[in-house]
Amino acid sequence: MPRDRSEPLPRFAELSVAALEANYGTYLRTLRLLVKQGYSLLKVQRSLCWIRLQHLHQGLPGKYPEPDWLYRQLQASGHGGPRRTRAARAGGIGGGRIRRKPAPLAQQG
Repeated sequence: MPRDRSEPLPRFAELSVAALEANYGTYLRTLRLLVKQGYSLLKVQRSLCWIRLQHLHQGLPGKYPEPDWLYRQLQASGHGGPRRTRAARAGGIGGGRIRRKPAPLAQQG
């Protein structure tokens, strides 16, 4: 049955500040990914992570920075790019390098 167009669209349930705080890291990772993929500020502002970060900032401004500031920091610092673990810096897991056993010492006669 089609929806009556005169009714407003249902809104997503508002989350508590505690629930938003519990997922803060997820929102930051998502924002970092969007910056890395080159999304403009206007497109990022329409994302769910932006809305949630904005709610956190409005609820606890002393604890959580503005999403605008986070976006610009990620762009400027290049942290929107891929994060490299120690294993990745060493060539990845296994690194594609073959580790050979050291050659046996020549016996002196």
